[in-house]
Order: sequence, then structure tokens, then C-alpha cells
Amino acid sequence: PGAALLFCSVGSLILYTSWAGAALGWASPRALALLGASVGLGAGFFSWERRAAEPIIELSLLRLRAVWAPLLTTFLYGLSNFAITFLLPLFALVVRGTSAVEAGLGLMPLTLGLLLSGIVVGWLASRTQRYRRYATAGLATYAAGLVLLSTTGPDTPRLVFWGYSLMLGLGSGPLNPVLIASLQNAVEERYLGVASSLPGFSRAVAQTIGSSVLGALLGLRFAAHLRSDVRPLVAPGTSLDGLAASPDAIRALAEPLRSAVIEAYRSAFADTFLAMFGIIVFAAFAARFMLDPSRASRARPAPHTVR
Repeated sequence: PGAALLFCSVGSLILYTSWAGAALGWASPRALALLGASVGLGAGFFSWERRAAEPIIELSLLRLRAVWAPLLTTFLYGLSNFAITFLLPLFALVVRGTSAVEAGLGLMPLTLGLLLSGIVVGWLASRTQRYRRYATAGLATYAAGLVLLSTTGPDTPRLVFWGYSLMLGLGSGPLNPVLIASLQNAVEERYLGVASSLPGFSRAVAQTIGSSVLGALLGLRFAAHLRSDVRPLVAPGTSLDGLAASPDAIRALAEPLRSAVIEAYRSAFADTFLAMFGIIVFAAFAARFMLDPSRASRARPAPHTVR
């Protein structure tokens, strides 16, 4: 029953964020029904887990600062992390006017930074046991990369753009292993399975929600910039939707209309990157509440016998 309640609660929330907006409307009765079902089923899940003989999640763990702080950090980081993998190539295609191959190669510096920093910081964190320090530094680097990306445009040199992508990788690389290790060191041995799986579950849910919400935000901001910046350049009654149907359609536009549409896209991307920056700031704030293993062991409650 606990698994069924959890699955249905999270599934309803994901369907709400995926279908609301263009398909259903954020405040339509059907969309709100999905949101209400998620809340109700979630409350039922926590009620069931409190009295279950073998709960999926030991709810008492969530009251520990050494547990909820890295878990909240993981969730907030996940909200903005996955979206970058489709925002960067789309930005390169539409705003920078690159080919699909070069747009895909723009993710290579991010992947390289993720790999290198994950190895180096993982080794340092295992030696020093200073998980909070490296989590905060990683989030700060990631946030700086997002701010720098918000300043880029069609004329930004390729190496500069790739350098900002590298910063995102360097910042995100250490976060997953450091946050998981922090949780594993915060609980008793019998809860290691729960501590190891909770970050992955939290991150997966956050990535799904974040991708839907940030994608919707990009679309809303682009529509707003089209109305304010492009509408004065076209004849009254002209549909703006066809102007940005595809990257090829944008390239086929005549000047100054093409530059205005590209600038509208650039501004929408900048707004989205800054929104992601705000989420990462909250994640960094949550990371400051993390406890390193020496402090977590002192804060951990005394073990009790399972009956």
C-alpha cells in the first residue's frame, strides 16, 4: 500500500506539471484535480508509513538535519539540473545559429567537467569528510555558470560559450556523490539502503518537474518578448507563431525581423537561466545546513531495537 500511494502521488504531480499549461491550463479543473490527488495521496502515504511495520521510508529520519538538508539540496538542484541538457543545445541552435552537430558538441565540455570534478572532488571528500564544503562550492560554481550563460548571445565566441558549459559540469560533477555520501554517513547501518535510494528518487522527481516547469517558463517568456519586441515590426493581424516554428524558419526571415525574433529567444533563455540561478541559490542555502560525518554522528539519536 505504501508503494502504491507513493507511486500514485508522485505520478499525479508529474502529470500535473507535464499536462498543465498548454494542454490543460495551470488552473483548469482537470489540472487542479491532478494536483489535489497528488496532495491527498501524499498525505495518505505519510499516514500509512507512520504505522507500517516495515515502512518504505523511516519517517523519523526526515527529522534529522543530517538527512533533510542534503535531501532538500538534492531536490532543489535536480529542479534545474536536467533542464540544462536540452536548453543548451536549443540555445545554440536558435540563438547562435549553429548546426545540430555543433549544438550537441556544446554538451561535451559540460560532460567533461562533470567527469573530472566528480573524480577529483569525490577523492578529496572521501579523505577529508568535508561534504558540506564541496557541495556548497559545486553549487556556487554551477550558479556562476548560469549567470554567465544569461549574458551570452549570437556573437558570443564558441570557446567562451563552451567555457560556461564547462563551469556547469565542474559545479554539478561533485554534487551527486557528495550528497549521497553525506546521507549514508548520517544514518545507522540498517538504514543505508534508504539513505542511498532517497537522493536518486528525489532527484528523478525533481528533474521531471523542473524540466516541465522550466520548459513552460521558456515558452511563456518567449511569447512575452515576441509581443513586446516583434509585434511592432509585423503587419497587424499577422500570427507570431509561424515566425519561430523552427530554427530554419527563423533563419529564413528577413532583417530586421530575424534579429528581433532571435533577440526575443535570447531574452527568454536569459530569463530562464536566471530562474534556474534562483533555484540553485536556494539549494546552496539548504546545503549550508548539512552536517559533516563527525558532527552528524553526535547529532544522530541513539540506536534502538527493532521489534
